[in-house]
Amino acid sequence: MFWFGYLGRPIPEDGGIYEITMSFPESLSPASETVEPLTASSEPHATEEARVPGPQRDYIIPEPKELAYTGAEIPLNGGVVVYTGPDPGPGIETAAEFLVRDLREIYRTEARIVRGPAPADPPQGAILLGEAGRYAEPAEMLEQHGLSLPDHEEGYALRVGDRYATIAANTEQGVFFGVTTLLQLVGTGEDGVVLRGAEIVDWPSLDFRGIHALSGRDAGDQISKAVRELMARYKLNSFIWECQYIIWDNAPELEHPRFGMTKDDAQKVIEAADRYFVDLIPLIQSLGHSEWIFTGGHNLDIAEDPETPYAYMVTNPRTYEFIFTIFQEALDFFEPTGFHIGHDEVTMRGRFPYRSADSGMSVTDLIIKDIEKLNDWFREREVDVYMWGDMFLHSSEASDAHFAPSVEIAQERRERLPRDIIITDWHYATVEPEEFISIPLWIGEGFQTIGAGWYRPRNIKNLALACIQNDALGYLQTTWAGFNFAIDNNEAQWFQYWSYITAAHYAWSGDDTPLEDLPFVPKEEFLNTWFRTQPLLEKREGFHLDLREAYNRSLVDEDGSGWLGFGPQNDFRNLPEGDVLLGETAFRLDRNEQGHGAIVLAGMMNPAGEFPEAVTLETGGVSASELRFLMTAAFPTREQRRAGTIEVHYADGEVESMPLNYGQQLFAFGDERAGGISRIAWEGESADGSPIRLWDTLWMNPHPEREIEAVRVSSTGTEAAPVILAITGVK
Repeated sequence: MFWFGYLGRPIPEDGGIYEITMSFPESLSPASETVEPLTASSEPHATEEARVPGPQRDYIIPEPKELAYTGAEIPLNGGVVVYTGPDPGPGIETAAEFLVRDLREIYRTEARIVRGPAPADPPQGAILLGEAGRYAEPAEMLEQHGLSLPDHEEGYALRVGDRYATIAANTEQGVFFGVTTLLQLVGTGEDGVVLRGAEIVDWPSLDFRGIHALSGRDAGDQISKAVRELMARYKLNSFIWECQYIIWDNAPELEHPRFGMTKDDAQKVIEAADRYFVDLIPLIQSLGHSEWIFTGGHNLDIAEDPETPYAYMVTNPRTYEFIFTIFQEALDFFEPTGFHIGHDEVTMRGRFPYRSADSGMSVTDLIIKDIEKLNDWFREREVDVYMWGDMFLHSSEASDAHFAPSVEIAQERRERLPRDIIITDWHYATVEPEEFISIPLWIGEGFQTIGAGWYRPRNIKNLALACIQNDALGYLQTTWAGFNFAIDNNEAQWFQYWSYITAAHYAWSGDDTPLEDLPFVPKEEFLNTWFRTQPLLEKREGFHLDLREAYNRSLVDEDGSGWLGFGPQNDFRNLPEGDVLLGETAFRLDRNEQGHGAIVLAGMMNPAGEFPEAVTLETGGVSASELRFLMTAAFPTREQRRAGTIEVHYADGEVESMPLNYGQQLFAFGDERAGGISRIAWEGESADGSPIRLWDTLWMNPHPEREIEAVRVSSTGTEAAPVILAITGVK
């Protein structure tokens, strides 16, 4: 497949016309040759530092408004006592339990909750949580150190002194956000687990900081976890949940065979949002994107174009008999303060108008009539209405997402639009903040406005900044990863979910630092958070396997015969040599007498040469709790396609294996992603400046008591030929 063009954008008017000729030979003969498996001796060399705790993090996400590190450290190994004050509210209980759970599960540190005031001289390791209206002492203690509570209901003040920590806020939500910051001050030191000294006063730059995502069959647990771990933890406070495929009691015939979600499953999400200070705003598509109404061929009598059932008939009274029944059921179920009616891309599919053409109403008339009817209905029930804004913008008024055919029609539509509707103004362009010209346009015309971006970091940063600079209501991060919300086993879409962390940072902080210059990497934060990664608390001894006998490829390519045949500008010559600490794992990067430094297995895109279909590394018998492989792949292949296998052979004849699936355990050196057990260990550049990477791929030994006699890595012969550079065993 070959594609050429501007993805998602029209070719610029001043652009050129391109002609491309592609020639193919009548037959292809592979340049590389697959040879028999290789067996090599791989003597283990002992090391006292197979794994080494990394330095304490020097950042907080999102970045606080006022932050000063004091140099103090509180050891937490003796245990932690969390004081909530007398009669804590449910939100303080949630904050305390969130804190205790993280300390126990991530840092292996026990903490207990005392529902009462702290003593006048709190013990070492104490943490005081104070909602000012119920438990005033923490705020008073902070005042003594010059830290005043910010005048914002989500703001908080925090101090970690020499012996104990104090968090205070005007609301329970503020205390909870203080806790999520405090947890980022926990790390490792010479005394084990420690709490880093700091003084913080913090509040958000935008009042609305939200995520948009869809529902899904059996997705309640996944979405609930995302609410807790990716929204609340990073101070996102709103969830616009597109959930039209919930199985409604009043329309059970519309249950979608793949996307249908039961109410019991959806209830999990409601409870999680309520507990973790996330305002849940249901979104059920209306007018455009109304395919859900016609699931299974139902309700075609109210389809505007029955041959393409996409939009419903505004002129048919039964439309509203149906949709208000569903809306009322949704209000009864969610009990929300706001409701998103969708209403984007109304004319994208089918004929519009078609059945309503005889009414004499224009597209604008039909759109406005429907919105007025829906808005009046929700206002009678004291529910705020949200909607997308693309149908009300002309191309001269926005960077993208502009579907009004003329400026005059766009202006007419906005003039007729009720001013109490909250506009979610979606734009996915990567332009500068001042080029998001529709944000001040909407605000200037009297609409509360939320900018909505997608996954590109520059789009997120600049649109969030545009919202802040124009005093918009907030920023919304949209998710378009299919109608079934899934993070586990959905590595191909993880880039959309780690974008939540990017959005949280910029929408709260107002920081204008480019993503590449931030002190954290969103994808790594996402993986550590989602998989509840436990940091290494102490050094671990182990061994390095000597791979020199098996190395068959140079990392340097002077003449096209090394590395993967790309030439001297595209090789791994910048990779360090010797004993190197990559992340928390120490690897030995050797070269053999031929100058080779990698084992490249067989693959259909390999360059000229002989490549074994497998390599067996004989260890002579060694014990380990885990093996860590410094790996990459020669080229990408189809997502989740099996590209190889790791087999561990024990001395007793038993074998354990682990697949190397592309996009999960294995990645090409130009890929930028990571997996649950495969983390980016090294990032560098080739000579031409192209980013290149290696991964630390973990194999956990289910039988650490057994001696390992050999390690075998094989290739299935896809484009993604496995490449092994080093193996470290950890005792």
